Amino acid sequence: MTFKIRLWYLKECTVRPRILELFPMLKRDKLLGAIVYSDGQHNDARMNLAITLTAARYRAAIANYTEVVHLLKRADPQMGTERVCGVRCRDVITGQEFDVRAKCVINATGPFTDALRKMDDQKNPNIYQPSAGVHIVIPGYYSPDNMGLLDPATSDGRVIFFLPWEKITISGTTDTTSAPMSKVTMT
Repeated sequence: MTFKIRLWYLKECTVRPRILELFPMLKRDKLLGAIVYSDGQHNDARMNLAITLTAARYRAAIANYTEVVHLLKRADPQMGTERVCGVRCRDVITGQEFDVRAKCVINATGPFTDALRKMDDQKNPNIYQPSAGVHIVIPGYYSPDNMGLLDPATSDGRVIFFLPWEKITISGTTDTTSAPMSKVTMT
């Protein structure tokens, strides 16, 4: 696969001069030090493409611009219940519907997790809490290539972050809860 994994490294606490060297845009008068933790990142677009191409190589059916209409189920005599055995899909461009049968159905729907879980059983409680915020792309010199910055308690109570990504910096905050989405929209 062709995705990249990067780990942010430092351990323990880092003293003020080192943090100011790494993040010179920080306010010098209020900074005492920082705690650095390890995390990871990967390029999910490349990973999804690699998985799709690998699946196609092994003769899997590949579909894009589709949505799940409902789950297909069959009786499971051992458990005495119904078991998910596939999905009914709709091509959102043509409106054509088709079935996809499978030994295993994985719910990898991100913000639509609860909607799919409720297709299985309306009594399933919600387990996902969407949130909204602002994210911007800024020049890469705002964070070192190997380390991000997270301020968990800004003066107005929000969390803000600066994360290196593909030679740029992604900065943002996710500060308010929001209602579940019915459709994905880019803004």
